Amino acid sequence: MFSDLDYISQVDITRVIRHWSTGAFHPRRLKYGWMPAHPTLYLRRDIYERFGLYDTSFSIAADYDFILRYFSQATGQSVYIPEVLYKMRLGGVSNRNLAKIRQKMTEDMRAIRRNQVGGVHTLALKNLSKVSQFLVRRKHIG
Repeated sequence: MFSDLDYISQVDITRVIRHWSTGAFHPRRLKYGWMPAHPTLYLRRDIYERFGLYDTSFSIAADYDFILRYFSQATGQSVYIPEVLYKMRLGGVSNRNLAKIRQKMTEDMRAIRRNQVGGVHTLALKNLSKVSQFLVRRKHIG
């Protein structure tokens, strides 16, 4: 199960900065950079036992690697809830500075190749898809 996510301001928690609308999963979407917002992804324990835990050799993109591993191999049906069930403050490690952004992109590419879901175009589309998340902002939340 996964849903949409709102990134909210560090200072004003009623202000939505970025709205991440994941959309339903389809296997072909992986090669176009699709991924659900990892804080909204809820899986049963046996899924982690079957597919493995996060690989800590990825210091920033362990979530993306796991998501690719799971969704590229899963045979069960996923459930997408098209509502914001989770709000998260901005300020994660992956976009802290240029060096971290570069590190994340390197790790994302490693995860893409490792899980055989695409190539450089996958990485480019994954990053480009985020632009619209800043444009379709909702007003203050109550």
